[in-house]
Amino acid sequence: MPDHNQFWFYLFLVPFLLLAGCTIFSPVPSHSTKTYVLNADPQPITKKSKRSIDLFITPTRAEAGYNTADMVYTNKPLEMAYFANHAWAEPPATLLPNLIRQTLQKTHYYHSVNSAFLIGHADMILNTELVKLNQDFLSHPSTVNLILQAQLVNANTNRIMSTKQFSFTEPALQATPEAGVVAANQAVEKLLLQLAEFCLKNS
Repeated sequence: MPDHNQFWFYLFLVPFLLLAGCTIFSPVPSHSTKTYVLNADPQPITKKSKRSIDLFITPTRAEAGYNTADMVYTNKPLEMAYFANHAWAEPPATLLPNLIRQTLQKTHYYHSVNSAFLIGHADMILNTELVKLNQDFLSHPSTVNLILQAQLVNANTNRIMSTKQFSFTEPALQATPEAGVVAANQAVEKLLLQLAEFCLKNS
């Protein structure tokens, strides 16, 4: 049976063993990934059409390297890299069609604007391809570059009505991914406004 001194020794030792156990066996906390969205909400011009037009927006395709939720940046010429612990909630090419649909609906020009994968009747089809969306640290301050290719097709004749490439460069106020997200949304807002004008002009 332990004597009185041993009893107090063990009493003081137990908390230190518990603390050590927590340190040794507890999982090392990992850096959680911050996720961001494209949520530009522009107010396009409104226009009334002389005829009923149903527009279908196909899923946005993406150039190699951009079909990912990873946030792309460059700090060397002709080289792509991805931020650690920072990502889009979904690939930007996945986020864009819904933003395009919402913007074109606000024009009140079309009888319907649909971006579902199953298509019924459509008079016009809008195809888009994300060519570039990255933060460029070769410039000071860093900039966000956004390039999108758009194609408007007559669904009844399958004839291409018009194509256009939209290109935007927005400065980021800080050399951080968060500032890049702000700049990306500013670029997307400008893109949506110009894309709406393109569609109204050529439908």
